[in-house]
Amino acid sequence: MDQTLPPADILAELAAQRPDHRPATPWQILPGGRVNRLWQQGDLVLKVYDPNGASPLFANDPKAEAAALRHVAPYGLAPELRAEGAGWVAYAHVPGQNWQQDVTIVARLLGRLHALPTLPDLPEKREVWPHPTALLHYDPVPGNIVIRPDQPPLLIDWQCPALGDPAHDLAIFLSPAMQMLYAGKPLSRDDHDLFLMTYPNRETVARYQTHAPQLHRRIADHCLWRAARSAPGYAEAARAEMALLEQRPDPDTQGQKSRAP
Repeated sequence: MDQTLPPADILAELAAQRPDHRPATPWQILPGGRVNRLWQQGDLVLKVYDPNGASPLFANDPKAEAAALRHVAPYGLAPELRAEGAGWVAYAHVPGQNWQQDVTIVARLLGRLHALPTLPDLPEKREVWPHPTALLHYDPVPGNIVIRPDQPPLLIDWQCPALGDPAHDLAIFLSPAMQMLYAGKPLSRDDHDLFLMTYPNRETVARYQTHAPQLHRRIADHCLWRAARSAPGYAEAARAEMALLEQRPDPDTQGQKSRAP
């Protein structure tokens, strides 16, 4: 089987749904996907899902991605969905580059997303602490933020959208592990603080600051889970996340220590 081309059965389904898509250029593999496979042909991106790609923290659901793109694209925050099928989606290619600098762009982008109407039938990330429910991207890492010249940025790779506390998205973007995996290094303390200063909802920022130890502990556990399965880079990423936890101890653990004899 030619692994450089998308599966033939998916190409047949795509052609049936999009008979107007007939570019002269061949399919090209897109780099960057850690779980799923991506190809581009002309102005179309085809994403084929790994059925074993989910983790305990991050889902990997093509139906959820299709629903999220339909819901979010009209607001200018995601690419347009072009076609979908069992285990795949196709959406408009977005020219630009992955986010590399200026955390204020991401803070405003997530603020816009979290202010949108919610989308029914998505998984709910319920917490023990009180919180509002917002639409979450749930994977706003640098590789999933496209910066476009003279246009607003977009979020791509919507395979794990959810409903829940927007503090989740803040934690994932600020995560030292996720920054290392996708940008090569954690954010500086100044950028971390600037992001929180710029994000528009102060109550969400306050909840993030209160519950950051729990949120980042989950990310560290995810990295350890991936490292145990030999995923490249995740052992180092887990160490970076745990270093943050050492700086910001879990308040529940601290309370237990203070009550110990």
